[in-house]
Amino acid sequence: MHGELLALIAAILWGLAPIFDKLALQTGVSIYVANFVRLLSAVLITFVFAAKYNFNISLNATFYLIIAGTIGGVVAMLLYYSALSTSETAKVVAITASYPLFTALFAYILLGEEISFKTLLGILLVFLGILLLSK
Repeated sequence: MHGELLALIAAILWGLAPIFDKLALQTGVSIYVANFVRLLSAVLITFVFAAKYNFNISLNATFYLIIAGTIGGVVAMLLYYSALSTSETAKVVAITASYPLFTALFAYILLGEEISFKTLLGILLVFLGILLLSK
């Protein structure tokens, strides 16, 4: 239950963050500057926690996290900001929320993880909900 509660809190915070993203973009700030400021704040705050809780990391973990940061923290965020600056916030967030479908597919292909019927059904229902919200 603890993990589910943390996931729910994360979802609430992720639901709130786009409001501030949209407010920032409405001031005319460039998507590149917006992404830089957002990443810089994340780096600084995360550094404080990492320093407090053991700043120990392997070369492999560093490599994987750099790839994840580049894909999710830079490229996807720039695409997200571009979409957010030209479309409705609720629609953009609903469409980008389809990522569990892609995560399950990539986890199956790249990590060999199984996709249970229950997981598949849950992903399908989330995807259908996203379609309804984005129409």
